[in-house]
Amino acid sequence: LAAVPSFGPDAPFRGSGGGWIGVYPPEGSAGARRQWTGGRISRRLAAGEGESRVTLENVRPDGRPVLATFRVGDAPAGSAILPADGPRTLAVRPLPRAGGVLTITFSLVFVPAEGSASRDRRTLGVLLRSRPGEGR
Repeated sequence: LAAVPSFGPDAPFRGSGGGWIGVYPPEGSAGARRQWTGGRISRRLAAGEGESRVTLENVRPDGRPVLATFRVGDAPAGSAILPADGPRTLAVRPLPRAGGVLTITFSLVFVPAEGSASRDRRTLGVLLRSRPGEGR
């Protein structure tokens, strides 16, 4: 066993542009851009941020609902079922005054290439329809 220096707690967020980590690059044309999440996404919460809103859309090909589970740091912060019936804007509040990390985990995830002719091997959760800071 060897001790290895680790990055600071903000290391995963460097280069994220203040946005979410755990999302795939946007795809599609300018009028129809979309951005998929993986099975878990996170973003840093600024000190003093009182609420965080996110708009998510379940577009699973099988139409099954997706459970979104929210955590702020290590504390549970709620959950929501996302049916396949359009975008949903969800708010998490109150948030710690000192800031922290908001994490959303999605159950069920899917791989488009499994069970279809798609060659897409990514593990997908839902579509992210908003950017951090929208709707604050």
